[in-house]
Amino acid sequence: MLIKTIAIIDGVIFALMAGVAAITSARYGTLLLWSGVVVAFVGGMCAVGSVNVAGGEYNLKFDQKIPKLNYHRTDDKLREIEKSYDFGVLMAIAGAVAIAAGLILNKIITGEI
Repeated sequence: MLIKTIAIIDGVIFALMAGVAAITSARYGTLLLWSGVVVAFVGGMCAVGSVNVAGGEYNLKFDQKIPKLNYHRTDDKLREIEKSYDFGVLMAIAGAVAIAAGLILNKIITGEI
C-alpha cells in the first residue's frame, strides 16, 4: 500500500513537471528536484504540526477567566498524531524519490554519468 501510494504521488509529480518542462524552458531534472523538495517540506510541516494537537485545547468546565491548558492526549488525539507522522513519512519518501530522479537526470544531461 505504501509503495503504491508513493508511486501514485511520484507519477503525478513526474507528469506535471513533464508538462511544465514542455511549456517552459526549464530543465525537467531541475523541476523534479525542486518539486521533490516542496513535497518533502509539506510532509515535514504536517508531522511537525501534529505535535501541537492537544496544545491549544482548554479546560472550560468551570468557565474560567484564565484558561488552564489541558495537555491530556486521548486515544483519538494520539491516532491523529500518528496519522500526521505517517503522512509526513510518506511525503518525505515521495519527495526523496523525486529529488533523486531529478539529480540523476541532471547528471545525465550534463554528461557527468
